[in-house]
Amino acid sequence: MRLYRLGEPVLRWDEGWSLAHASLPWPELWQVASEEWHPPLYVALLKLWLVLGKSATRIRLLSVLFGVVAVPLAAWVAQLWSGKVRVGVLMASLMALWPLLVYYGQVARMYALAVLPVLTATWFILRGEDDGRWSNDLGLALSAALALYTFYYTLWPLAALWVYAALIRPRRVPRLIAAGLGAVLAYLPWVVASRATLQGRISVGAVMGKDPLRGVLEFLKPTLGGLAFVYGSGWHTAVILGVVLAVGLAVGLRSLAQAKKLLLPLLAVGLSVLGVAYGAQASRWFAVRHLVPASIFLLLALAWALDRLAERGWPFLLIALLALGATYWPASTGTVYAKMLEVVDPFDPSADYRFLVQHAGPNDLVYFNVLARAGWYENLRRPQDPSWSYAMRWDPIIEPIEQIAQRIERD
Repeated sequence: MRLYRLGEPVLRWDEGWSLAHASLPWPELWQVASEEWHPPLYVALLKLWLVLGKSATRIRLLSVLFGVVAVPLAAWVAQLWSGKVRVGVLMASLMALWPLLVYYGQVARMYALAVLPVLTATWFILRGEDDGRWSNDLGLALSAALALYTFYYTLWPLAALWVYAALIRPRRVPRLIAAGLGAVLAYLPWVVASRATLQGRISVGAVMGKDPLRGVLEFLKPTLGGLAFVYGSGWHTAVILGVVLAVGLAVGLRSLAQAKKLLLPLLAVGLSVLGVAYGAQASRWFAVRHLVPASIFLLLALAWALDRLAERGWPFLLIALLALGATYWPASTGTVYAKMLEVVDPFDPSADYRFLVQHAGPNDLVYFNVLARAGWYENLRRPQDPSWSYAMRWDPIIEPIEQIAQRIERD
């Protein structure tokens, strides 16, 4: 699923940014990461990966690798959570096929990577219910820190993990506090380095004079639609998904212990939806990609619901799978591979390259005012083509003129 048509769509804007960012020297890579909208772990790994080449297919293969590794890891987490092999098998199948995960599992960005540390943290949270060793708490702290170094929106499912564990095992609270402090200490250097950017992102909604609560309510509908991945199929997709979840809950929820287990996906999805909606109202921009970490827990609940339907009889499971397959077919075969979500204007990634190869020589140095266009150029650049640098004067980074002048003088 993730290899199919992998190299067909031209690099999107954000993918161009990833390529250019990863092509920078290490000190500049860290500096740019501290000023843009995402932490540095993915782009650091991509920089190492670029030894394999800079074609669209090759740079996207890193995300494919992350997505493939997530499938068995999710199965282990689901089996540990539910105590049932069948839930693990269903979870693996859903992780392999879910349109949102396939879509962003083919994109040269950090979203596929973000799934792995969140799953790992979930595994440590679940194992810690019966395992009091310090190594488990250390693994939890490191996993949480890696998740935050990958993607800021992993904060919401991580918070849900801590709340869930505290509710299920109150006596575990001191260990959870210690693990949380460990994660915070590991992440603190990045908070200090990027504090100006983080403060700007958090305060933008207040500066614009928006009512946060009203804004969150406004963005709840697109957030829920994005989580259900209604694109290409319509809102009936969300209805069918909701019916399957509700029926599985109705026929399968038989004890307080099961209800407690379901707190995990409920808290993770609920906090993530509210967190993503809050971020959307602050920036006045909803991005479905921010829901990738939350989708893990939606699928966990769906795997549980399908398992409960199977317990009532295999025909019930078959009907549910056929209904889900039919409604998601247009998205899974079309929308996922077209890669047009969040594309709002026509674009031509090769335009700059075509112009520059005609008007610049191999000894020239080309400056780009935004890294995304530099990445598009780098994707096509041959050894005999001009090298490039940057003087960023466009969102999300607007460099001071003095800083740009120093770079031009150095170059």
